[in-house]
Amino acid sequence: MVAGPKTFIDDAIYLAGGENAFKDSPQPFPLVSLEALVAKEPDVYIIAVKGRKQLLDEVKRRSGFSNLRCVQNGRVYGIDPDLIFRPSPRLVKGVEEIGRLLHPEPKQN
Repeated sequence: MVAGPKTFIDDAIYLAGGENAFKDSPQPFPLVSLEALVAKEPDVYIIAVKGRKQLLDEVKRRSGFSNLRCVQNGRVYGIDPDLIFRPSPRLVKGVEEIGRLLHPEPKQN
């Protein structure tokens, strides 16, 4: 399941400076196939999950996911569902976290 258009999650992605890959979906929360995800070729893949350890490895093991550019580039991230799944004041922190994931600070040498 992904966040589609006209949802507060879609708005959060936009406010964080991103573009929802499924903004053109006919449903607000569609179930999508791996083929649909591959066709969108997202730059970043964000999963709502508690605990983020080993997330990239878990996603890589999913059938077909290793072909996604975002997986190959290590741009798979987890976000606490409490920050993004509830339209509450915590959503501000969720937008900030999405912004950090989409636009990481350049590494300083």
